[in-house]
Amino acid sequence: MSIEITSKRITALALGTILAVVAWRVVAAQQTPLMSVAQPPEVKEPA
Repeated sequence: MSIEITSKRITALALGTILAVVAWRVVAAQQTPLMSVAQPPEVKEPA
């Protein structure tokens, strides 16, 4: 396998991952209130 083909596959994989994350965030934003979208649990600092 040449480097050119490998880099194209990596680029396609990265684009697919980004699209999946964006789509997931859109779905999550539609299913949850705006407050929880503005402050996701994983971003909140522990007390």
